Amino acid sequence: MDLAKDRVIVANPYGYTEELTVNDFLGRTSFEAYENMPLFLRLGFAFGVFEMNTLFIPSRCE
Repeated sequence: MDLAKDRVIVANPYGYTEELTVNDFLGRTSFEAYENMPLFLRLGFAFGVFEMNTLFIPSRCE
């Protein structure tokens, strides 16, 4: 995280990284992000393919 530069880099479990603004990061980590989810993702959560519990470990962006 680099709050001064409004930058958060996320390494996701699918093997790639994303650079987000702080607002985008907060929006994705809220439960509101699950409201308009596509049907295939809803089914993945319903059948245990995906988990809603996520661990974020903040560290310094370089």
